[in-house]
Parts: sequence; C-alpha cells; structure tokens
Amino acid sequence: MRKKLFLSIPFLFLLVTCFVPIANASNNDNNSVTITKYKLTESTLKETNLPVDGTKADDSIELKGKSLEPMKGISYLIERVTLSDSGTGFKPVTGINSFKAQIVTNESGIAYIDQLNQGMYRITEEENSKIKGVMDPVILELPLPRPSGLSLTDVFLYPKSSVADGNTQVVKPREDTGKLPQTSGNVGSYESIIWSIAFVFGMGVIGFYMIYRKKEIV
Repeated sequence: MRKKLFLSIPFLFLLVTCFVPIANASNNDNNSVTITKYKLTESTLKETNLPVDGTKADDSIELKGKSLEPMKGISYLIERVTLSDSGTGFKPVTGINSFKAQIVTNESGIAYIDQLNQGMYRITEEENSKIKGVMDPVILELPLPRPSGLSLTDVFLYPKSSVADGNTQVVKPREDTGKLPQTSGNVGSYESIIWSIAFVFGMGVIGFYMIYRKKEIV
C-alpha cells in the first residue's frame, strides 16, 4: 500500500503542476501599459534619464531645471505576438487569442491601455509629422519579468524618438529583428515552464507503468 502511494506522488504532482499555471493564466488579464511621450530634441535625447526597465519615472521629471513638455496626438499600435516558426523573430497571434489596438497620447502625453492578457506584445510608434525618428518596435512580455523582485503587471514606456523640424523627413521604424529591447523581458521563462511540465509528465508516466507492472507480477 505504501509503495502504491509513493508511486502515485508523481501523478499528483503532475496534476498540480499542470493546472496551477493554467488557472493563473486565466486570471492574469489585469496587465497594463502606459506610454508617456515627451518632446525631445536631438540635444536633449542624450541628457534624459527616463527609465528603460518598465518602471514608472518620478512624478516631476526635469532636465536642467526645465520640465519636459508632453506631446499630444502620437499614436501607438499594440499587437499580441508569438515567436516565429524560425525562432528568430515574432509574428502576430491569430485566432481567438489575437489582439490589436491603437492608443493615442492625450494632453499630458500619456497613452494607456489595460486588461491585457498574459503574453508577448509588440508596440510600434506610428509615423507622425511631429517626430522624425520613430522608436524601434518594442517587444514586451506581460507581466514583465525582473531580475529581482516580482514581475511588473503595470509597465511604463518612455519613447525617445526626437522631434521633427520643418526640413526633416519622417523615418520609418526598423523591421523586427527578433532581438528583445531592454524593456522586453525574458522569453526563456516560458521555455523553462514547458520543460518542467514535460519532465513531470514523464515522471507520472513512469509511475503509472510501475504500478501496473506491480499488479501483473502479483
């Protein structure tokens, strides 16, 4: 009896391991992204100390004693993506899990979206006559993993695209290279979960096999 109970432990652990992540994923739809766009010139781009790790900046951001001016009417496209078949880039998610939305900065230079499900998202700054160097597309994993501490469910972005002058042509964003920017998170976190589940599943199969083999011998 004790041997059967011992051999059943891998199966019980398998059930807990499989169902707990699924339950957490179904409830993890409270992620948000806040984009704050400031008016930055070529000279101020190198002098700003805006966060690049997804955290919120101080309430009062100043540059040499002057507050940064927010930019209204800058639009951003947010699309849910997944790893491409080659594993070197990202492609839009299709089907019932797909998501695509456009947000625009208000008078305070803020564009906000919430109730985002767990997953990978690509954020693209759209062309605008007010800016001449749109930011490269950003890949975010929500919640956003951090080297230390809890993952961020509320992520803050501060695009550093520069302000256009009358003689400058708007530059299109670069194509997605598959490399994650500093605010992207860690794709490897998903791979580790998959391997863990596969290992536990294998242990469960071995446990079942040993139980039935024991019955046949008896």
